[in-house]
Amino acid sequence: MLGDERVQDLINVHFRTNGALSRFLMRRRCDGLFSDDRAMLHFVYNPGLVGVFVCHDGNEGEWVLQIPFFPPFQTTEDNFDEGKVRDMIWTGLLGAVPRRERTEVDEDEDDFDFEVLSVRPWTMSCLVAERYLAGSSGNVALVGDAAHAFPPAGGFGMNTGLQDAHNVAWRIALSLRSSPSTSNSTSTSTSKNDDDDIVKGEGSAIFGDEYRDLGSMTSASSLAGVMPLAKYEEERRPIATQNAALSLRNYKRTLRIAEACYLDARHPRLLISLLSSPPANLLPMGARREAFHNLVRAAMSPLGGLISAETGGPSSFHADRIETNVRRILESGGSLPLVFPRYELGFSYGQRNDSVDRNFANDEDEFDDAAGYAPRLKVGHRMPHVLVEAATPSDGGKNGWDAVKTRQNLECNSLFSLTDISSEMRRVNSSPCPLFTILAVGPAFATSISHADEIVCLIAKRWNVPIILVQVLPRKLDDVEFSNVVSIIDIQRGLSKLLRREKVLSSDVDDLSSRDSEHFETVNALIMVRPDGHIANVAWINERESRETTLGQIQREIEQGLENALGMRAC
Repeated sequence: MLGDERVQDLINVHFRTNGALSRFLMRRRCDGLFSDDRAMLHFVYNPGLVGVFVCHDGNEGEWVLQIPFFPPFQTTEDNFDEGKVRDMIWTGLLGAVPRRERTEVDEDEDDFDFEVLSVRPWTMSCLVAERYLAGSSGNVALVGDAAHAFPPAGGFGMNTGLQDAHNVAWRIALSLRSSPSTSNSTSTSTSKNDDDDIVKGEGSAIFGDEYRDLGSMTSASSLAGVMPLAKYEEERRPIATQNAALSLRNYKRTLRIAEACYLDARHPRLLISLLSSPPANLLPMGARREAFHNLVRAAMSPLGGLISAETGGPSSFHADRIETNVRRILESGGSLPLVFPRYELGFSYGQRNDSVDRNFANDEDEFDDAAGYAPRLKVGHRMPHVLVEAATPSDGGKNGWDAVKTRQNLECNSLFSLTDISSEMRRVNSSPCPLFTILAVGPAFATSISHADEIVCLIAKRWNVPIILVQVLPRKLDDVEFSNVVSIIDIQRGLSKLLRREKVLSSDVDDLSSRDSEHFETVNALIMVRPDGHIANVAWINERESRETTLGQIQREIEQGLENALGMRAC
């Protein structure tokens, strides 16, 4: 594992409040700055406690308290026995001011109580595995905590692990499909039932000699054994490294409030280093622990001014400065964000993303990690959300949804999103295996969609990978020639807008009006979507080319998409 294996030691206290205390903590209060002080994370700074309360379910009383821990000069037995931990919890929940000195006391406070369920030490680390594949043949994939460990700030540990599983699961499924025992399984397509004439080499009769080799390939000579998982490591490890750096920056952001309270997280480490080095290490451990305790208490003394102000006493210079510093951070949005759209939705595979790469800088202020997500139709990115509708002929004629409708008894006029189009197509086709989806967009496919589907069938057979072709229509057209290819309607023109925007960006045009708008208005494109919803390839189709040239490009682009996604070529 590479990284920092000891960012910070902490004590994790799991406790449950009773009904009276839960109601008190969850009631809505207003402090003049915020309309509601209920939150998930509560950072507490007072002379009796510096820690973070994590509210898992305040109504049910489920809480966790994270307290900085500094071994070997602190121990769980001496510094965090249940009695001391209870005092810390009371101090954090109700304040450091004793009940008799508070000007306001809740009438139910005598009934407040909680149960300490566990007190355990743990070490926060920031690590990523050097390799994601193990075993002599690389057939063991590390996923989740086995592959990485992050600071919890931002919640990227579990989310990154789920993304790992999402990436590797469909690869394993295709690997099992491509193993010798299953190599003769039928490829998925709604347009053909594996036409024997085409599979046996008659593809050239339709498409010309250029496709003779493609048509003669059969599933028996497809991926020839276990599909390699190398692409899993290539794609997921950079994402884990990126999220590890972000999580570490988020942890440092949580220290800004501590710094505003004149507490420096570096000082305890420096103190531990001094007490562990000559000549201080010649002193008995008990004496060094006592020295450490006294120095930490002295460092927290500025927080005492906050208590004086709370009890109506004279406000100290430190208390005024602390309040000013904290309010400045909160009002400027400098505390820990809870959503990171650029990372949670905008992560991509296989393409350098300059806006994300800048986030590897050591200075967390250099870039806004919580910036918004702008959907892109680029290789490696997630397929954006576009609302579409299943297209069926108004005269009740045959179309690609008939088999689906018959098999599943589904109502095919429902709306769905392209974000998860491959999973949607797998569901409605009852496919036992993950599949790739190819979206054919634009008028170039109006008269050649059936021929394009033949190409898809041949490539699916050659690679032994399920592929389905979907035609995207701009609107419901009565004069469209429906075939066995599944058709959908871009009812809000969302996909067309994204394609035009992508074409403008790829053409380095800042102002669409400065160029021939017609050039960008009509867009013909193939979008290949992987089983996990990420884009395998995007290709612009020139409708002015001959049919043979266009079909040849379709073949190349689909195979390039498979190479992009799988990291290998068909045999």
